[in-house]
Amino acid sequence: MKRTIAFLIMFCLLILSIAPIHAQNMEIPLLASTYENIYKLQNGELIQLNTGEGYSYRPDYNPAGTQFVYRTWSQITIDFVAQKVDEFGTWGGEGELPTDIAIYDLATDTYTIVASQPANADPETLLYAVRRSAPKWSPDGTKLAWTEAYSTLDKAGNFAEIYSLVVYDIETATTEVLADLPPAMVYSNPHDVQWGNEGVYLQIFEYYDDRAGESFIYHPVTGEGDSYRVFFDTDEMNPSSIATFITTYNDKEVFAVMYPNGILRLIDNTRTSEDLIGAAPMKYNTQTPEGLANSMIVVNGNQTLSYTVTDPETQFQAFLHENSWSVNSIQISPDGASVAYLNWDATGTLSIWNGGEAIIIPAPTDEFGNPQYFNDVDWGNQAFRIIQS
Repeated sequence: MKRTIAFLIMFCLLILSIAPIHAQNMEIPLLASTYENIYKLQNGELIQLNTGEGYSYRPDYNPAGTQFVYRTWSQITIDFVAQKVDEFGTWGGEGELPTDIAIYDLATDTYTIVASQPANADPETLLYAVRRSAPKWSPDGTKLAWTEAYSTLDKAGNFAEIYSLVVYDIETATTEVLADLPPAMVYSNPHDVQWGNEGVYLQIFEYYDDRAGESFIYHPVTGEGDSYRVFFDTDEMNPSSIATFITTYNDKEVFAVMYPNGILRLIDNTRTSEDLIGAAPMKYNTQTPEGLANSMIVVNGNQTLSYTVTDPETQFQAFLHENSWSVNSIQISPDGASVAYLNWDATGTLSIWNGGEAIIIPAPTDEFGNPQYFNDVDWGNQAFRIIQS
């Protein structure tokens, strides 16, 4: 595996051209969130944003970098957790709790709730409440997408959940249910979404015809075309994926899926899949001139992800991080000169690479001095290209 990584690095050095890097739109601050708060890192200072009364997390920039959308605890969630703490001294084991969706405006430092809870949602049982996935902004900046799990009772009076994919229109402030979805295997965890130029993509791990596997679903939001669903068995020879992302391959938008055995599977909107060996995604910021500064993501011997970075000035590559669990935990700055990445260890810190060196941003602390580990970062306008050996 190390030999494969080294070969990929050498190949990348051959294909990357040398061009000057000019700073672009550096007013877009890096966003970093814990499971409690969202922060912006600007001029070396970590600033907590006023995003609501409850926990706020999983930010996603609009294409212009002027606003971001995120999840924030609903009032019924705040009341529910307070009740649990009063009764048991703690809370937990409830899956993903009900959240609202909010948009934060960086120019005014204000937020607006765009999706809240039903009036009949019960703060004691969370019945009739809505649990939402992390919202994602469309590439054209006109819509948002997320999935929902609505808690209700079935005909027998038993607790049940209805899963759906919804799209929110920014201009009309209306929400449309785009599709019904199969239940999540993990209780009360809505399915994550990704948004390409052609539509919304979902990856769902589920049981299908008594087999464990993964479904990859594509839903076009605009234009003609039917949604599709592709199912793949999950077994020892082809274990469940460790990362997914949207990219372009042979002039087609594809849903790319990385497996621990190093296979990169590409699925297009004709339901056709192709497996690549000796290929890896390279992440970059679309606002960077020529898209030069980047980080390559490869599968290492521990069946997790490793990152390398290309220095925009020297074109030399170096390892950033040996082990990670998500392609989203690394972000390229708008000017292409810096890379931010989460440290998935006991420290829960954030590193910023620039000019061959990395500085560590310590995890913020709560009122009792306990660290609140970083779990998400966003620097806007991230994209992928596929590198093949």
